[in-house]
Amino acid sequence: MKQEAPPPPEGKKTEPMANKLADKHGAPPVPIIRQPAPDKTAAANSARKEKIASKTNKKWMRLATVFAYVFFVSLAAIILAIYYSFFWVGTPQSFPQTNGNDTVFSSA
Repeated sequence: MKQEAPPPPEGKKTEPMANKLADKHGAPPVPIIRQPAPDKTAAANSARKEKIASKTNKKWMRLATVFAYVFFVSLAAIILAIYYSFFWVGTPQSFPQTNGNDTVFSSA
């Protein structure tokens, strides 16, 4: 006759019943899967979500800054092109004629 093991002393945890039955019938023990504490998981998920959200906000802010820069630089170029094409009246400056060997000095 097989003797049963004495009960474990108080304070010690026993293995799950599934493992006891598996050992008795020759099957491998069932792995014990423990879930992490819900407080730590919730805090970690919250921190992770905040980090991802801040990265997303930074990306959008960078993109908006680049678009604003390109828009305003292009707008200034377009305004200058319109001004010089339609409104600016330049006066050609007349230069004195030389024969190539003379140096022209201006008296100012």
